[in-house]
Amino acid sequence: MDKHGLLDKLPIYRMMIANQVPWLGDLPHTPMHLYLRKEGEDIVEIKLLDSPLPQAKTDLFLKQLQEKSNLKELTKVVKIDVMGQRTKHFNMLDLDVDFDFDFDAKEGYVSVAEKQR
Repeated sequence: MDKHGLLDKLPIYRMMIANQVPWLGDLPHTPMHLYLRKEGEDIVEIKLLDSPLPQAKTDLFLKQLQEKSNLKELTKVVKIDVMGQRTKHFNMLDLDVDFDFDFDAKEGYVSVAEKQR
């Protein structure tokens, strides 16, 4: 998202790894993606977004982010190949100084899920 200039437009906060969220208490797992809308200092909406895992839910997750953030270009530029990212992480390829985390957003890239079909 940073690469496409969207990160500063979409306020994202990481929960404490202990899964404790102020005023909500202990939550069952991380990552948990919560949408929170405020009007002034009042919270007027809170919603648990669908997880981007497994791959079948990834597009829905990105659509929810786009809808809630009103960033119309989000799903055009942000792509997530869950299995491809995991495979590279498990093989420690993401530790390489030149690793491109956006490999799955490059034009012509075919995801692991698409290759398996």
